[in-house]
Amino acid sequence: MKKLAVKLLTILPLMLISAPIVQAQHDHGSEKRESHHVKELAKGPHGGTVEEAKPYYAEILIKDGEILLYLLDADAKKMGNKDITGEATFTMSDGKSIKETLTAFGDDGFVVSNKDLLSYSNCLVVFLVEGKNVSAKFNNYSNNLQKEKSYSCPMHPGIKSDKAGKCSECGMNLVEDTKNGPEQHHH
Repeated sequence: MKKLAVKLLTILPLMLISAPIVQAQHDHGSEKRESHHVKELAKGPHGGTVEEAKPYYAEILIKDGEILLYLLDADAKKMGNKDITGEATFTMSDGKSIKETLTAFGDDGFVVSNKDLLSYSNCLVVFLVEGKNVSAKFNNYSNNLQKEKSYSCPMHPGIKSDKAGKCSECGMNLVEDTKNGPEQHHH
């Protein structure tokens, strides 16, 4: 009986100490849980890409030839754009940076109408909210997608395919098209 009491006295304090730790590890808290789900979804309420802009979130969307930016609240939900200003710096694939002042759009967004920026590599957006700067960085993943390949016959450029194969006219191998048309073979 004495051994059992000693074991209980040894184990009981450890159980009491570890219980809150286990609970804390299990319960992420609502704020963490929400941000975790935002990253999983990666789509904002406007259908764009969402990035963290502590303590807020920001969303970017390219639509109808314009770049739309939104500041979202701490739960990644829509919020108004009243009394909020901002600017975005776009880095192009050649390394050139272009800074644009954001123009309010609707009651919750901002727009950049410079069509030359649609092919940006990165965008750093900075919003001025209640006297504080909050920022988010976006990568333009659509620029990194592999372009569709097309193939054609060097002897019959009108014969085209979306995959490598043989020319239906002469049996030659189709070659991948380049910007200047079919790749030429030089002998």
